[in-house]
Amino acid sequence: KNVDTAKVCLSVGEPPERLEVDFMPTIGEEQYDDSDRVPLRNVRGTAEQDALRRDLTIGSMLIHIQNGSTASLSADAAAEALQWRLLDYFGGLSDLQARVLRSPYPTSQPLEQVWHEVMRTSDDQELAYRLGIVSF
Repeated sequence: KNVDTAKVCLSVGEPPERLEVDFMPTIGEEQYDDSDRVPLRNVRGTAEQDALRRDLTIGSMLIHIQNGSTASLSADAAAEALQWRLLDYFGGLSDLQARVLRSPYPTSQPLEQVWHEVMRTSDDQELAYRLGIVSF
């Protein structure tokens, strides 16, 4: 799981505040072999596919960092030239602000279809009923 990953420390704001983030390439869909519970992730995917793998929408937010032409700049100037944008495919920022925990689901599928895929067993449905979670 730690292949191609690193812990990166950034200084953000004035005065600078230390921010630690996990740096990794996007990982595509997980593929499972019937003989092993560990997923195979040997293919790169899109950022949206990677975000969909996350357990919660607030953990599915990604930062896309882009480096302009900084070959001749000092390290500090090159760091200042970095540009970033938040990739929030599943509403994680809104959920964070609203203090809501949700699981991301594919936007290409209606929520009703996803619900039935997740809540397959009668035990799952009973628990949802007891917790007051509305079914479809």
